[in-house]
Amino acid sequence: MSRGRILMEAKQPPIVVPMWLTGFDRVMPEGRPFPYKYLPRFGTQISVSFGDPIPLEDLQGALSGREGEKATRISVTALVHDHVERLGRTVTGLVKKDA
Repeated sequence: MSRGRILMEAKQPPIVVPMWLTGFDRVMPEGRPFPYKYLPRFGTQISVSFGDPIPLEDLQGALSGREGEKATRISVTALVHDHVERLGRTVTGLVKKDA
């Protein structure tokens, strides 16, 4: 089930908090030989970052789309994706100067 579908089916718009994970690709990297591919790399640093909640009015605006269910689902998913990506750019230091 897509993020947009879950949000569309909620009776009330929920609080949506963007989350960004880093370092997990280094814990279990692809392409390692047996048996190491089944064991995590110890000592690898990971982080979990949480952003500010998506403004309720933005979420309600995306959910109140009048263009049909599929288009509404796409706009809600895009809204969540944009907020998660913005958090990721902030965490990784790839923030655009004009943003």
